Amino acid sequence: MTAALVLRNDADGVATLTLNRPDKLNALNPSVFVELRQHLDEIAEDGSVKCVVLTGSGRAFCAGHDLEAIANHERAPSKHFEPETVDALERLPQPTIAQLHGHCYDSGSNDASNGGPTSVLANPGWQFYQLRGYVPVTATGYTSSASVIIPSP
Repeated sequence: MTAALVLRNDADGVATLTLNRPDKLNALNPSVFVELRQHLDEIAEDGSVKCVVLTGSGRAFCAGHDLEAIANHERAPSKHFEPETVDALERLPQPTIAQLHGHCYDSGSNDASNGGPTSVLANPGWQFYQLRGYVPVTATGYTSSASVIIPSP
């Protein structure tokens, strides 16, 4: 049996979603987006959930897109599935919190800063950088900005 790529734990009205690919620093591949979307759709309809926390297992929050998955031409169920999943996070009726630790790059930092969480919890001393210019974000697309959150030594 394959381990869940996104874990959900509900306690006292708080749904905690944990990216669960610690061996890959929680890099995002299409399968992670599918599981995350399933949880987000369920949470959006769950009146018992009053707050959502997004975090990562292991030593990093998220290393961004999984470059190996891109090289292997892994595809999400539809062309816009991944950005629509980030939109689903942003549209949640519950307040959301990104609980960061370790590294947070590419899509992970966009999910944490631009994609919807109303609060970002990070270790003291972390620095947030917003890059300008055209930055590749997937094998097929570019963005005019990208975010990187780097822990201080």
